[in-house]
Amino acid sequence: MYEVRADVSRHCVILILKHDYNHDRDAVHQDFVAAAERVRSEDGHFDVLVDLVGIHVIAQERVDSGEVLMRWCVTNGMRRGAIAVGTMLQELQLKRLSERSEKFRYFRSVDEAERWLGETSVEA
Repeated sequence: MYEVRADVSRHCVILILKHDYNHDRDAVHQDFVAAAERVRSEDGHFDVLVDLVGIHVIAQERVDSGEVLMRWCVTNGMRRGAIAVGTMLQELQLKRLSERSEKFRYFRSVDEAERWLGETSVEA
């Protein structure tokens, strides 16, 4: 199960993944891109918050779909990505994917991720 939220006031796309993470990856990508278009600041940038706290283990095929989404973000105007993970294993899996970009940071809670994004939000 997943949810994509567009927080226009903060220029932020919020992606929440829950339970067994057995979503249609094309649907997630389409929903995510549509939300990013809605939240872009005037200069075209947006932030991302991904909540993976409810997921215990990420299958390799899902890690691969996450990599596609991360690459899209980096090349399409994402300023910063905050990823809240539930386990150290998730953090290690995802850090391996994002090591080519310093735009992503990892947190052990959604609250920590929100605070980091709030420190310097995208200016309108």
